[in-house]
Amino acid sequence: MWFSDECWFRLEAGRITQNCRILSKTQPNATVDKPRKRKPVKYWASINGLGEIVFKEVDDTMTADNYLGMIKKLNPVMKFRKRMIQQDGASIHRALKVRQFVDKVCEKGWIGIGSSRMKWPGYSPDLTPCDYGLWAYILPRVIRRGATTRAQLKEFIEEEFESIPSEVISNICLSVFDRCLTCIQNEGGNVEYYRRD
Repeated sequence: MWFSDECWFRLEAGRITQNCRILSKTQPNATVDKPRKRKPVKYWASINGLGEIVFKEVDDTMTADNYLGMIKKLNPVMKFRKRMIQQDGASIHRALKVRQFVDKVCEKGWIGIGSSRMKWPGYSPDLTPCDYGLWAYILPRVIRRGATTRAQLKEFIEEEFESIPSEVISNICLSVFDRCLTCIQNEGGNVEYYRRD
């Protein structure tokens, strides 16, 4: 089973712009230059319980056609005929041409909005391994490295993707079952703040 998602990476990720203010009665016109936000970098990734990962930088204006082209190219690597894929509710994933392709190549079916076999909650960060596991693992490591240019940021992102131990990826994916059970026990409530007694 492949779980997929996209994530934005920013050079400014470690900065808190909330602190770029001056509140003063004696200097009411004082200003502080806020850090200029630079164009982020977007990556798509997919992970599975065997500890495998596939990732690719994607354009921030990705269309259904671009996405379809990407997953067609990745099909030999990801072996859709033998495995399922879970997609989130992004409009490019729900596009008819994308759904028709995954219906055709995923013999075991696929999970997502528009799937004829298995639905997936549209907004489910508590249940999606990339949201609660992969990005939580990668983002802090990339931020700590302190990239100063977009090129360096991309380099750090790809190095971090390539260095994730397969056991970490596998454990993230295998925790889906327990998280789904917790979500059911919590009557659909947020998993992260649910406390088991």
